[in-house]
Amino acid sequence: MERRIVSNRTGLLIVIGILSICSLEAQSFLAAIEQSPENPVVQSQWVLSVLINHNIPSQVKVRAPTFPSALGLERVRTESRRIPPTNVQGTAIDFFFKPRSSGRFTIETFEIAILGTVEKTEPFEIIVHRERYTPPILRWNTPQYLTVGVKSILTLTVQNGSVSLPQSFLTEIPEQVLIELRYPSNAEQRNGTVVQLTVIPLSAEPFRLNALHVLTQNGSVTIPALTLPVRPAVPKLPIPEEPEEEAVPVEKAVVQPFPAYSNNIFDPARTLWEEGHISESLAYIRRLERERFFSRTIIAFRKEVEQCANILFRINEPWRPKRFFIILIMSLFVCSTIGVILLRRSAHWFIPVVVGLILAGICIVPLVDIPHIAVVHAGTGYRIPDKHAAVSGSFGEGQPVHVLSEHAQWAHIEVPNGHSFWIKTEQLVRY
Repeated sequence: MERRIVSNRTGLLIVIGILSICSLEAQSFLAAIEQSPENPVVQSQWVLSVLINHNIPSQVKVRAPTFPSALGLERVRTESRRIPPTNVQGTAIDFFFKPRSSGRFTIETFEIAILGTVEKTEPFEIIVHRERYTPPILRWNTPQYLTVGVKSILTLTVQNGSVSLPQSFLTEIPEQVLIELRYPSNAEQRNGTVVQLTVIPLSAEPFRLNALHVLTQNGSVTIPALTLPVRPAVPKLPIPEEPEEEAVPVEKAVVQPFPAYSNNIFDPARTLWEEGHISESLAYIRRLERERFFSRTIIAFRKEVEQCANILFRINEPWRPKRFFIILIMSLFVCSTIGVILLRRSAHWFIPVVVGLILAGICIVPLVDIPHIAVVHAGTGYRIPDKHAAVSGSFGEGQPVHVLSEHAQWAHIEVPNGHSFWIKTEQLVRY
């Protein structure tokens, strides 16, 4: 009986050991790498701490990289310590330095092993200053709260000095939030603006950004942590006239016939119009307007068709010719260049040069990044990409829109009057 109990206990210990090892492999045990102070100074003590979420120091093995000799490593200490931010007991390995010279140095990879599981850190850089460096103070200017589906701007400002953040400084992006970074202009930088975040919460969970330590050209700076409450989306109050308008399909409201025309290139558009495909008909005309060299007649006819479709907000189609037109222009440019070589001794050698420059300029036009324009089917727009979200507006059949971005099966669009919505991508008619 005693042997049976002992064997059961042994088996239980083995199972617990296996589960602990599996949980160790599934979760990263490296908590953080901290510096004290953040901006080391020559001939002053500087401590680099590797913090590990494992409370038995004897089981933690750390293989440190070869440090630059100018940093002056003095000693290493391993101890049990509470690890922030959870304040759970863990292990800390402290490396004590006394830098001998100033400059920019790279700390290579640390290799940490616990019970056969190995984890490696990423290399990072530090700046050692010749004299004590006071980093600038950064602060967030934000609204008191955010609202689901509503765009808000969060501005990071500097109080003393100037800061230029690297492009990839935001390493942790919260979930269920759309974020867009915008770096300031020279005038905004002079007023203390460092960066602006445009955020759109997709859920009512609090918006959080952890504190970040970023290495700039002058030294290390700290971006403070930020926590903002997020309020649910406010439902749009119904308007009494809306149910009657929704009861009438948009296609039936378009009672005007297709306008008369003299050019047979509009025959496919007329066929689509008479079959009830209003958006597809307008998309075809817009494609002609975009690709033809001489599109003044097409533009006038497109506006006439949009008037028949009761479209209130309009967008002029940017010119982008077909590929064979671009190849033709580039071929003429090559021919004019050859002409320059053959006629370089002639008094009229400048004529091919001028022609070549004009053709080269025309070639550049289609390559310019222009906003993506599409036509949409009649429907409803939402504040966030969720069919159960608050309704933000509606639009008619054939309305041209700017496509700002796409997320899963949703598209973020903007109507020419400045209003933006989220719609299903299947409502877009691309051309």
